[in-house]
Amino acid sequence: NPPSTAVTNLTATPSTGTQINLNWTRPNYPSEGATSKNYVIIRSIYPNVPTLVNSNGQSPVGDANTTIINSTILSSSNALEVTGLTASTRYNFSIIPYTWDGSHDSTRNYYTATPMVVDATTYLSAPTTQPTSLVYLSGTCNSVTLKWRTVADATGYILLQSTVALPSANPVSGSVYSIGNTLGNATVAFIGVNNLDTSANLSGLTDGTKHYYAVYAFNGSTSSDVSYNTASPRTTSIVTGK
Repeated sequence: NPPSTAVTNLTATPSTGTQINLNWTRPNYPSEGATSKNYVIIRSIYPNVPTLVNSNGQSPVGDANTTIINSTILSSSNALEVTGLTASTRYNFSIIPYTWDGSHDSTRNYYTATPMVVDATTYLSAPTTQPTSLVYLSGTCNSVTLKWRTVADATGYILLQSTVALPSANPVSGSVYSIGNTLGNATVAFIGVNNLDTSANLSGLTDGTKHYYAVYAFNGSTSSDVSYNTASPRTTSIVTGK
């Protein structure tokens, strides 16, 4: 017996320049008569609509514009991280539920009526590297000036500051931050929106206090495209007034 309803509440949310996360509500599968209950998850480049062209009793086949992402995911699942995508690209996604005996294509029964189609756009590619240094240039009892080296493929940099320990949370792609925003145990101390902004003069610090810093390179400027390199940010620590 085939599923009796389509997948509902399907959403697609970009995560990085190469990943979009899918979430959905399970359809109604038959309580008996089917050994295996699965989904076929498909995508296409927008505005093409992802479509299966096979019939019941056949293995899944997409049309010329459709890529089959996964055809074995179990019915108990309601989420999937779709990776290997192209940066700054808009995709359409759809999910087709089906049942079968788990071994013979001739037993496949698909529910293809009114499938949901949702779209999402990947973020820009994150910079491939981080700044190669983060050094103390000068300071007073309540200020410091830090400098780092440029990254060739970065739009800009975000600098996090903490008085507890090295920053514990990374910036999240798709999130646009302002000075003073909190990330984990740290706050945003500086944002350079130009690749040439490679130093920060930070004031209002507490005398005799150890301050911890981490700098990240990023690309983009809006919530629809910004992408941070969060791998091994350059870090340092400084005691003011020393």
